[in-house]
Amino acid sequence: TASCISVLTIEDQIKPEAICQDLTIQLDENGEASITVQAIDNGSNDACGISSLTLNQTAFDCSHYGANIVNLSVTDVNGNVSTCSSVVNVEDPIGPTISCLNPIIVFNGETSISVDMDKLFDYNSYVDNCDILNFDTPSEDVMVSCDQIGNYITISVSVNDGHGNTASCDAEIYVDGLPCGWTNTEGIGCDGDNLADYDSNNEVFTLTNDGCAPSYPYTSDVMSFVSTELCGDGYIKALVSNLDGDGFAGLMLRNGLEEGAKKIAISTNMIDRVKKEARVLDNYPAWPQEVLSYDKIWLKIERTGFYFKAYASADDITYIPFIYQAIQMDDCLHAGLFIQSKLGGEIVTAEFENVEIQNTNTNLISTPNNIETEISFPESVEVIVSPNPTSDFVNIDIKQNYEQDVRLEVYNLQGQLTHRAASQKKNRLQLDVSNWDAGTYFLKMNFGDQRITKRLIITKN
Repeated sequence: TASCISVLTIEDQIKPEAICQDLTIQLDENGEASITVQAIDNGSNDACGISSLTLNQTAFDCSHYGANIVNLSVTDVNGNVSTCSSVVNVEDPIGPTISCLNPIIVFNGETSISVDMDKLFDYNSYVDNCDILNFDTPSEDVMVSCDQIGNYITISVSVNDGHGNTASCDAEIYVDGLPCGWTNTEGIGCDGDNLADYDSNNEVFTLTNDGCAPSYPYTSDVMSFVSTELCGDGYIKALVSNLDGDGFAGLMLRNGLEEGAKKIAISTNMIDRVKKEARVLDNYPAWPQEVLSYDKIWLKIERTGFYFKAYASADDITYIPFIYQAIQMDDCLHAGLFIQSKLGGEIVTAEFENVEIQNTNTNLISTPNNIETEISFPESVEVIVSPNPTSDFVNIDIKQNYEQDVRLEVYNLQGQLTHRAASQKKNRLQLDVSNWDAGTYFLKMNFGDQRITKRLIITKN
């Protein structure tokens, strides 16, 4: 007999069967999620046995929102490897948490104010697990009109986190401030707190002056002042319903907001005084006068061309005139309410009710020719301008024997200096106006410390 030995090598060349299943997972409050092999494996097998199951990805965050391909690797005991793929769908079930703001919008002369999202949405309170913020509404800035003063406006703010989750809140805008067209100048010549408020329900203005008071020679103003525009002929009227502190509250028409601007004003201390004042030239003394007059708390100023009248009344029926003044002022003036301390240092607060303004918006360039616009203050020199209107020449006659040079300046309606001349101690000054443009001019004459202004009309055939 004979025998031999043979080596039999048994090999396993059959790969395991890798079987995957799709999976849906959800992000947690931190925007994270994870999976295990067991969640993906769907019965992977091998005849000889499986050594290991591994995944190429097990951790997920907000950046993996949606469908993700995950590979499962199956290795049998003999080292054979098979893979399969699974779709892992990552969901975000947690919606954002938001909070809205309740802003107060204050009008001070604006027609409308744009309110952006920074004023409506509280970014600091926003919470989302994926920290994603998209605004759905409002889609643009909210425009608030001055007509809405005194009202609350509800604005719905809605957001989404880009994962299908939404949240919303309501922002309550309160519209405050002065009525349409009114502006708080925050003080003319007064650097303290010059506060102005308006109660839209009761239509009451409240002004506070921080103890500012006028002083001699009254060439510049010191006051709290709120105003709107009055163009052309018209009037302003109001009731001073309350006054706390030793001061005056009243009405004013002024040519500008500069401290020395031309103006006319009437005010009351609500006890026994009415104060009247007018500044007929810029930076000229206003010469305020206090008149004994009881309970005159209704005030009114009228404008007709370049003529101004100021009145006071105790009952809004019978008005007593206190001022009748001609002042060369612009077509459109600042018309408003003012308050000031009498002696200074004491805070004064006043309330104004029944404030009424009417204007024609007419252009005063078309003022009738028979209106003689003359600055009215005590003067001892009489001046006659003729012919007026004229197209070729004009004579300026000084009736008194004036023994000094008379300086003449000519201004147009825009306030621009156009010509200068001097009389050289003569009683007549003749001007050649044949080359002047047609229109209205103002002749300002200086007689030493006195000034006289006359209106001149130039016509062209």
